[in-house]
Amino acid sequence: MAELGKHMLDALWGPKLGWALRAYAKFALAHMAYKMVAFWLRAKRFKRDVARVPGENVDWTMQTYVANINRIHDYCTDMVMPHRKEPLSKWSLPEFGVVVNSGEGVRKILRDDFAYFTKHPPHDDLFSMIHTFLGKGIFTLRHGPDHPEEHKEWHMHRKLASKLFTKRTFVELMADTFETKSNLFIRQLEERTASAKSEDADAVVDMQDRFFWFTFASIDKIFYGTEENERERTEEYAACFDEAHRAMMAFLVLGSPAMLISRFVLPFPFGQLTVDGPLAESSLTMALMHVLHPVYRTFRKNVRTLNEITTKRISKIRTDPAIGSRRDLISAFLTAQPWTDAELRAVVLNFTIAGRDTTACLLSWLFFELSIHPEIQEKLRKEVVREFGHDTEHLDYDVLMDPTRMPYLNGCVYEALRKWPPVPIDQKMATRDMMLFGTRIEEGTLVAFSNYAMGRNPDVYPDPDVFRPERWIPFEAPDEYSFPVFQAVGSPRGCLGSSMAKFEAKFLVSRLLQRFKFALAPSESAEKISYSLSLTMAICNERGSLPELSKHELNLVVRPLNE
Repeated sequence: MAELGKHMLDALWGPKLGWALRAYAKFALAHMAYKMVAFWLRAKRFKRDVARVPGENVDWTMQTYVANINRIHDYCTDMVMPHRKEPLSKWSLPEFGVVVNSGEGVRKILRDDFAYFTKHPPHDDLFSMIHTFLGKGIFTLRHGPDHPEEHKEWHMHRKLASKLFTKRTFVELMADTFETKSNLFIRQLEERTASAKSEDADAVVDMQDRFFWFTFASIDKIFYGTEENERERTEEYAACFDEAHRAMMAFLVLGSPAMLISRFVLPFPFGQLTVDGPLAESSLTMALMHVLHPVYRTFRKNVRTLNEITTKRISKIRTDPAIGSRRDLISAFLTAQPWTDAELRAVVLNFTIAGRDTTACLLSWLFFELSIHPEIQEKLRKEVVREFGHDTEHLDYDVLMDPTRMPYLNGCVYEALRKWPPVPIDQKMATRDMMLFGTRIEEGTLVAFSNYAMGRNPDVYPDPDVFRPERWIPFEAPDEYSFPVFQAVGSPRGCLGSSMAKFEAKFLVSRLLQRFKFALAPSESAEKISYSLSLTMAICNERGSLPELSKHELNLVVRPLNE
């Protein structure tokens, strides 16, 4: 039979090409066998290492993952909650990974063993696209002694950013920005409600869209000094950012089977050369998907546009003769030390996704809860009006941030962060073999913690599905590792902008409740509101047959307070 095949190949392709094809067929079979054996051995070691860790075994068929993709955070919560008293648990997601269930575990990976738990490598499925999207910035660069060059660059970004994110910056620049943008926001809502009243109708507004506009316009002003007359360009920039983000997540869902097959089964060059090596760079299958898949093309097109717009804006500021007197963060970065356009572009995009998406998600979920709990909304409004009245535009930073002066506002914000954390899950990768709570963690193993699940621990938060601001009154600041929604502020990679995010959210909530009432639109159902498939947890009000066909709206009826 083999001899017959040899003669057929020689007849079809000629003896030289026939020989080459036969040689490749032998290599392909050997390489596939090597990859499958390497995977089997890795899986066997992992199974042995976590044999005593409670939880679900990995489902490499991806059946449970696909079946639960639209409720992935609830599914993860279902898997870890039965084992919440254990330091570690397992879940069935198709990866070599474990979950830490407590603040003690989070402290181990974010602080105590920080040097050896870092970001995924830039070629790792999701992170390959994140690096393409955001560049080499503070949130994508790896730290630790095993990545000295990246660590040095990350430390430089972090050190400079920490000097800029001070209370003085908040008061002098950010507070003014939030005041200006909130006034514009209020004018827009007043126009919408007046127009609806003239037609004897209710004004229905997609408030999530407006929150994302507000936070993006604020970041745009803070970074670039963008003025109101540049609003159209800001919205184009924001649209490209959102399209790139959603296309990235859609491609990761749609392309996951191909990624796993390319990594563990297909021979080189159709699959990657090694199980743990670069994916797209050595995989013809993934390279072709990047070229031909329409969702990836959408991702690449929007990233290209983002990079072009960002580079033009940076170049404009570089050549400004008055750069030393400008009041924006890009100027502060430029005057602090030399930067290339690529480095500054990464700075901007990294801080945009952190400073814009997370706060917009917090605001969206908070107003969703206020819209379905009118008694909470009214109680919060009374507190706001008691402190600031109905017309005050300048809201004092110290008053807003004082949980004794505004306990209910603080409680509402923290309750929204608990129930709907803007970043619902985080993972770190072990860079060395080590022991974690008596369990061997092999180099390359992922260690995750779920903010979403930790916020639903009934031992800590009774009736966790109930939105109850009173659980934070009187306020006792939660342990930052047991409530790590801001990456544990005191840890080396803790969120530098956590105070800004809370101040921005409290500022806008107060300004809007001074003037308007909000209710869920009749066209919407609270039971159908869910979260999106994205790095940050935005609202999804309608699931599509494909991720990119889903709708992400928070449609609320907005009425002036005097009606």
